[in-house]
Amino acid sequence: MTEGQASAGPESRDSFFGALMGALPEAAVVTDDEQDIVYVNDAFTTMTGYTLDEVRGRNCRFLQGPGTDQATVRAVRDALRAGEPFRGRLLNHRKDGDAFWNELALAPIGGTSGRPANFIALERDVSTSVADRAGLAELLQQTERERATLGALLDTARTLAQEVSTEKVLRSVADSIPGLCGSERSAVAVWDPETSRLSIAAHTGWPSHLDELMTGAIVSPSTSPELADIVVRPEPVLIRDPASSAWARSALEQYEIDAFAAVPVHSTGELRGVLLAYWCGAGAPTEMEENLRLRLSGLAGIAAIALDNARLMEETHWIAAHDPLTGLPNRSILEKRLARALQRTDERSATAVVFCDIDGLKQTNDALGHDAGDRVLMEVAARLRASLRPGDTVSRVGGDEFVIVLEHVSGEDEVQPIIRRLEEALAVPL
Repeated sequence: MTEGQASAGPESRDSFFGALMGALPEAAVVTDDEQDIVYVNDAFTTMTGYTLDEVRGRNCRFLQGPGTDQATVRAVRDALRAGEPFRGRLLNHRKDGDAFWNELALAPIGGTSGRPANFIALERDVSTSVADRAGLAELLQQTERERATLGALLDTARTLAQEVSTEKVLRSVADSIPGLCGSERSAVAVWDPETSRLSIAAHTGWPSHLDELMTGAIVSPSTSPELADIVVRPEPVLIRDPASSAWARSALEQYEIDAFAAVPVHSTGELRGVLLAYWCGAGAPTEMEENLRLRLSGLAGIAAIALDNARLMEETHWIAAHDPLTGLPNRSILEKRLARALQRTDERSATAVVFCDIDGLKQTNDALGHDAGDRVLMEVAARLRASLRPGDTVSRVGGDEFVIVLEHVSGEDEVQPIIRRLEEALAVPL
């Protein structure tokens, strides 16, 4: 349990750019609203020879040379000033001085008051195919698709960067799947390594007669060859053929869908969950196209980072609110819960506060060492917690001092049996 809120800092948001860039096969550049470079991916370094550290804060025009068409340069500059997309070809130069034709797709992303927050550019070396007009047209179309994918993933990343809890991240990821993948429905399943099972933690787009069926649904990869495969392979799969496994056929029929895609979410080499996109009717995909694969894989990478960030913030909140030795709420949380309990007190329901301290703890520490004293404190905390009612609070407020808040008691007659139960629990020899 955590209390309080935190907001995602700039470091959390910065990590999303790195994840997105690494997912793209083409050279990609992100600039700020002043057109200074913020991020480039590895493909950009391979194409130009420049690393991120060498280009960060520089304007992309440093790649230009004497042979660069100035009319195209002006068109790029005008598009940037107007906050509009641009597509075209520029003669650029690599770090070693070699010239190459750069196919460029540029677009503004986000921002407020009509001013873009960033500019995104996808770049490709088309030196060997610049004379092939048909090939160039297809190249531009593919670049445009990739640009749209990058923009969609960046928008999703910005949304997830604001979420501060695992529950909210899962909900936001589920909500983003239909828009990214063109599916009618979605779900996010979380992986439990102890039981080796996946359980639906968030879903969206489901009709009322199927919503309850999806809520909390659990599946084991041992019953599904398709899920067993993606548990170990970080690649999306499309499940459509009714002639596949018995589990797949049952899922297609039970959930009234024509196809669904699944992609695992991995973090630090461990499976965290599975993203699921569902299609109904004639619009269902017949194969895992490259653009769909890229969007699912990109979203899985973003989701992994967002979940790690949310979990870190939750752990930070928990540590700040609990005693590190016993795991009990600390004085700060005790005061908040006591104040809340007193606000709820009326003529029919009282609040009792019980103080408890351990006699002889110093002698235990002196005779047996502080490790033994710590074990005494941990055992006392466990016994107090086990002897209380659900909803009661026990807090460690000092070295050997504990405070217990009993809410919704009728009076001393109800409190005394609880105190006797606590005394009996602590009377058992350690």
